[in-house]
Amino acid sequence: MSEDARVAVGQIPPDGVVSWLSWVAVVSNQNAEMLRLNNTYPKWRSPKLALPIRDAVPVPRFPDRGHAVPLATGTLEDGRPALAGAVVKEGDAAAAPWRVPLSALPRFSACTFGNSGPIALLFVSTEGGTNVVRRLDVDESGAVVSAEREVRRTPHEVLAAVADLRPGAPPAFLLLEANPQQHDRIAIIRVPLNGPPEDAELKPLNGWPMVADPPESQGGSAQRPLRATEVTLEVAMDGTPWLAFINESGAFYGGPLNGTALTKLREADGQSRSTRPQIAALGRATTFSCFTEQGRLFHAGSR
Repeated sequence: MSEDARVAVGQIPPDGVVSWLSWVAVVSNQNAEMLRLNNTYPKWRSPKLALPIRDAVPVPRFPDRGHAVPLATGTLEDGRPALAGAVVKEGDAAAAPWRVPLSALPRFSACTFGNSGPIALLFVSTEGGTNVVRRLDVDESGAVVSAEREVRRTPHEVLAAVADLRPGAPPAFLLLEANPQQHDRIAIIRVPLNGPPEDAELKPLNGWPMVADPPESQGGSAQRPLRATEVTLEVAMDGTPWLAFINESGAFYGGPLNGTALTKLREADGQSRSTRPQIAALGRATTFSCFTEQGRLFHAGSR
């Protein structure tokens, strides 16, 4: 695996067939490789896919319908942003990727889908200090089912986007938004597949990391909220959003967004900052983990 590789895991939709095998996409610049895993052991590895985009970033939790529909965003040879995808079936020869032009290069992306039919994608881009959220629906072949359109424009900072694909719940997207100056003031914005986004007020989040401004060594007493530099958002089976993030000092925080205080999961000691926060929302518990600067995996336990 190359140093610039990015990894995405497939997701079985609520109406799909549960399998002990999973799909993983490994994307590096203009190439992708698909793995069919039995737990962590590769049962099958695809031929390399030559993507029609550069600097490809995989869309998290791409469709796992028995076969995989890996998706990625990037730029065409002329610099225009685009979405790329393919249909990959275990045992088949190299798939033929497709591409769809986009209005802007996304910072975040997410997708919702069933076991068949269209794939709804959400893209978040920053344009002139404003965050713009757009929606595009395609089918597995790359045909546009519903053209790209703007669904939200906000001056708030969008920290993360995630799909809500829980069994029994209507599929939707969740956005985590924050005040760009007062970083502890956040809101969860729900974007249903049908209808406008459900707006919410930005409110201070209990337990957000603060620092004296100016520093205590200079007699400072006012508290300034630290900025979140790496953020992960997840939805538990009961619908509760869970947040994990690394702040600007390198400390690891996390917790449910249900009114309880955040927990400091790992201190930043100046020598080993945390990076790549992860959440696994399982049926009975939610687990947190991250990596250290030395590349070690750190487990923060379950909540």
